[in-house]
Amino acid sequence: MKKLLLHISLLVLFVANLNAQNKKDFVDLGDNAFFNGEYYTASFYYEQALEMDSTDISLIEKNAKAHYFFHNYRAAAKWYQYLVNINQTEEISAQAFFYLGESLRCMGKYEKAKKAFESCVSSTKKPDLLETAKQRIISCDFSLKHFNDSTNAVISQLPSKINTAYSENNPNPLSDSALVFSSLRPLGEFNTHSILETASFSRLYISKMGGSGWGTPKNFSDQIISQDVHIANASFSNDYKKIFFTLCDEGNLECQIYYSEFDNGKWSKAKALPKEINVSGYTNTQPHYYEGEEFDILYFVSDRPGGFGKLDIWYSVFKDKKFYAPTNLGSNINTPGNEITPFYSSKQGLLFFSSDWHAGFGGYDIFKSKGKLNQWTKVENLMPPINSSCHDFNYITNSFDTNAYIASNRPGSYYLKGESCCYDIYNVEYQKEEVIYVYTPEDTVKKDSIVRSIQDLLPISIYFHNDEPNPRTTLTKTDKNYSTTYYEYIAMIDKYKEEFSKSLTGLEKLKAEKDIEDFFNFYVKTGYYNLELFASYLLADLERGSNVELNVKGFCSPLNTTAYNINLAKRRISSLIMYLEEYQGGVFLPYLRGKAENGAKLIIYKDPIGKSMSNPFVSDDPNDARNSIYSREAAYERKVQIIMYQSAKEASSIHFEKTEFDLGTVSKNSKIDLEIPFSNKGKAALQISSVEVQNPSTSYDLNKKVLNKDETAYLNLRLEIGNKSGYHQEVISIFSSDSSIKSN
Repeated sequence: MKKLLLHISLLVLFVANLNAQNKKDFVDLGDNAFFNGEYYTASFYYEQALEMDSTDISLIEKNAKAHYFFHNYRAAAKWYQYLVNINQTEEISAQAFFYLGESLRCMGKYEKAKKAFESCVSSTKKPDLLETAKQRIISCDFSLKHFNDSTNAVISQLPSKINTAYSENNPNPLSDSALVFSSLRPLGEFNTHSILETASFSRLYISKMGGSGWGTPKNFSDQIISQDVHIANASFSNDYKKIFFTLCDEGNLECQIYYSEFDNGKWSKAKALPKEINVSGYTNTQPHYYEGEEFDILYFVSDRPGGFGKLDIWYSVFKDKKFYAPTNLGSNINTPGNEITPFYSSKQGLLFFSSDWHAGFGGYDIFKSKGKLNQWTKVENLMPPINSSCHDFNYITNSFDTNAYIASNRPGSYYLKGESCCYDIYNVEYQKEEVIYVYTPEDTVKKDSIVRSIQDLLPISIYFHNDEPNPRTTLTKTDKNYSTTYYEYIAMIDKYKEEFSKSLTGLEKLKAEKDIEDFFNFYVKTGYYNLELFASYLLADLERGSNVELNVKGFCSPLNTTAYNINLAKRRISSLIMYLEEYQGGVFLPYLRGKAENGAKLIIYKDPIGKSMSNPFVSDDPNDARNSIYSREAAYERKVQIIMYQSAKEASSIHFEKTEFDLGTVSKNSKIDLEIPFSNKGKAALQISSVEVQNPSTSYDLNKKVLNKDETAYLNLRLEIGNKSGYHQEVISIFSSDSSIKSN
């Protein structure tokens, strides 16, 4: 039996009465915390035990797993890599390779993750682990192939009135001006500065849109149930007068699906659904209620017997005031892994859900399939930016358009402890498409080993002490090489530990010091190591004649004014550029100045963000140095990131003379002839290898397949509109010897 409340990790650290004095005490505390799903707490106690005995392999394995389940992928990868390096037993080695791969995959390191999974396959004979590792290899190949693909969706994080440093998910738009969602928050006062958190419960909240944006959420759960249980995963009927949700007992997190009805101005007492839905001893959760013409359907998630894997999606028909025996959605949807958070869009005729098994980019990806009941088409991945290398789920559309919401722990989500620990709600807005466009993207160069190694490092983050470099100035440039700034920063680790743990005692003091050590080890030192590696790859790319473009962003914590922080962000970017200018005695200078003998250039685009994107839960109080300067959260905001790397040698470059073709309104069964000229603006010859059309009735003729520099060719299309009315779109793909150009 697998118990599931939400797809989240509980950020709860209970202070035990036991005053641990030895290794066994700490291990016991860690084991108890892990059993209760308190993975952050478990990792803390395990590492206290490791301070006393760093050779205990089983303890190292426990610690690595605790970090992984808390989504602290950097730390998990570090400990699993250690287990792999010391060559333990076949069983431990295979598990370590698998979770190393999982951690790297959730960090977007797909090449390295694939190698770890391949090592797992060669190390294990366990059928389940072998099958899962092979499927992860398929997912890594999928990610590497489609990493640069994207949809026409724009993802934006909901504001901090809704998203907190804890976890928010399960968005339910009641209209265009109200949102109900789940949130796991402490029972006590919301305090972002505490080290040891109090017990937390999941609750439903409602926020309403006003003239100034989303309003402060109010507790919606109290209208339905008042006792201390976890309540989450709400789903409403079309008239919003019936709500289905999950209730879970705090003691054992055994969950059942309940409902309540709105009558006479209030919600009725919560009632459990019948035993056919709530099978005793198994997980029954994440209901989604769909109202059809002939009958209604309740989709839900369960690990009951008769499924295809762990958590499967099931449905139950509701007709004549009765729920019928649940049916599994079938093998096109469900897999040997986990499928969760179903949502059926009647407007689109599509089922949206998340899976950790179907080929995807991260832990859970969002998929869609067309069909009904247990007959479904092959699933499709929603692709970036909707899906990320982390967990993405809870896809739900608005009732008034096709825009949607999702929940995700992707980078940028608010957090207290660990940048991927917690979930936020994001808005998905689809950009409108016109009748016919011609897109003319720049040619892409096939990723070779150098470029792939560089992109595997991105984004590279380097970190700074408060107000460094050149404090208390409004300068926009610095003469400080980042290497100098880095070593000065590293030397301050004891100062940070002292200031951040000041006034704390016992476990709280140890935990505060551990937070600082982890930040300097996993972020500051790793960032500098990656920068050094990046510089060596960059030099190799430039020396072979590539033109390289970098996009660099500078960030600050919330202290000081926006104008001051913009200048500070510029100084920080300047220190990175000084590092490059002085690297190996100035080897990058000819490329930066455009005077390299081989013609290669290095162009850096600077984007000083200042504090506009800083975490709103970081203190901006100058009188609170502990939290505004020396806390891990504040230190994380003070950084420069290399976020984009583009590399190209001399090549062909396809150019369309006209970028938009609007055919306006056309008649049914009409035939339209369209001539599309394009030319080669590059230095090398452009060879067209093939042309593909989406509609079989569309024909084409290409008058020239090889274009020298500045030559023009013509693609002549005949579009047969057919007898269907409404929007018509044709997709033309032109494949060259250098790249694939898609025209819509």
